[in-house]
Amino acid sequence: MGGNHFKFGRLPRESYLRLETQVRSVLDTLIPGRWRIPRYHHDKADFGDLDVLVDSAVFADPAFLPAFHAALNVQHYTRLGNAHAHGVPFKGGHFQVDLFGTPAGELDVREAFMAWGDLGNILGRLLRPRGLVWGENGLSYIYRRRGDPHYKAEHRFSTDPHDAFRAAGLDYARVQRGFASQAEMFLWVTTSSRFNTGPFLAPQGDFARRVKERPGMQRFAQFLIDQGYPVPLQAHRRSEEERETQRREQESATTAMFPQLKEILAWEREQETYWAVVNAKFNGERIRTLRPELSGLRMDHFRRSLRNEPDFFDWVHRSSQEDVDARVRAWPAPATTDEEVFQAAERRRVRDEKKLAAKARRAAESDRRDQPDAGPSGP
Repeated sequence: MGGNHFKFGRLPRESYLRLETQVRSVLDTLIPGRWRIPRYHHDKADFGDLDVLVDSAVFADPAFLPAFHAALNVQHYTRLGNAHAHGVPFKGGHFQVDLFGTPAGELDVREAFMAWGDLGNILGRLLRPRGLVWGENGLSYIYRRRGDPHYKAEHRFSTDPHDAFRAAGLDYARVQRGFASQAEMFLWVTTSSRFNTGPFLAPQGDFARRVKERPGMQRFAQFLIDQGYPVPLQAHRRSEEERETQRREQESATTAMFPQLKEILAWEREQETYWAVVNAKFNGERIRTLRPELSGLRMDHFRRSLRNEPDFFDWVHRSSQEDVDARVRAWPAPATTDEEVFQAAERRRVRDEKKLAAKARRAAESDRRDQPDAGPSGP
């Protein structure tokens, strides 16, 4: 939701720490052990809001929020999804305190990801080349199928921050000791055996937008420049063979570090082989050849009606191409009404809107913790 939601402004460190102590006391009384506050650099001068991760189940208790509001004399309140923003009076003004509903089993991993400014985002970029994703819900492996640019499966396999930092060649025990300053944290990150300036000094795609819009990422990029790191040259466009070689090397290195991934990869390869057989026998191009009268919505209905048959894909997998073709030729083409055409268009519109909304939510959540706020507030 961001410290800019109510536009209360920022608090200097000393005032913020007093308010944080007050909030901690209230939470310890109401929900002991069921909340976390991500850590921050010891030299952080001011704060735009106070983020608190709270066990989601707490909000099911109708007495919790009223008790929290009463204890802190909350005078402003807004809810957006799992985020609860509060305006808490403090020193003649107000300050924003955000409670984020979080599954109980993810409190620690989300705290680790959100701690120390943009450390979680920086670490995530370092792990990408290994096919790993580090986010608020843990460490995941991304599996992509060869020759299928649309297939991407994300398998979460750890919620232990030690695993994420170990994969980057860093020691999480150092993180737990804390950082006196942001510069100290930046310098420590560059000791990673996986460190690469490319994502930060020559970012591409959506991450380029995030670097431009997140002050913390901009500061890291400037830190690297000040340290004398050169801007990397643009990499050449890799061939399919080069990408496949890199993928195999990536899998080998990652599974050596995390043996539990071997079972996941074995299942994915089994599925890849299965669907390669199915898709070779039953696909849009082959249907158009066998049933040229079908197109557009009628083709969609035709394919859907076949796919919805019980155990259809298993039948395709074990059947001969001749039997599959014969079934396609004999299958009746469904009638299509104007109402069905309208409904199909409406479904596409809703689907596209949901995709755009989901993308916007991800971008907003990514940027939320580092948005610029109004001017200073409080002593």
